[in-house]
Amino acid sequence: RQEVVALSSTEAEFISLSRAGQHAVSLRALLFELGAPQHDPTIIYEDNLSCITASTNVQMRGRMKHVNVRIFYIRDLIVRDVIQAVHCPTTLQHADPFTKNLPIATFFPHRDVMHGIRFVPSSSLVSDTAKAGEEAVLH
Repeated sequence: RQEVVALSSTEAEFISLSRAGQHAVSLRALLFELGAPQHDPTIIYEDNLSCITASTNVQMRGRMKHVNVRIFYIRDLIVRDVIQAVHCPTTLQHADPFTKNLPIATFFPHRDVMHGIRFVPSSSLVSDTAKAGEEAVLH
């Protein structure tokens, strides 16, 4: 069931980031109750840079006014180090074959990672080293 209609891709990604943040908070609370508190922020990978910018930039206004509650919720989680939104380039989004049609040249590297034929270390998903990771996946 669709609860909200997004007017842009950034808004759609922001809705997803907000939902992922809610799940992260719930899972962290469960782990705390089980005696395994999480001391580091939960990393949420996001491929939309506008969404990451809106979630971290207090000054950002304008077109994002209609999603203010979600923006403040995500910003609060980021400021309190509950979550960390990390950029993950589209070429490293291995769930893409499940959500859209991809050209075969793009599909095969994703398939290989999902089947365990090719391994992509999580450190390559961090923004600073993303380009090196993209090259590793594509070659």
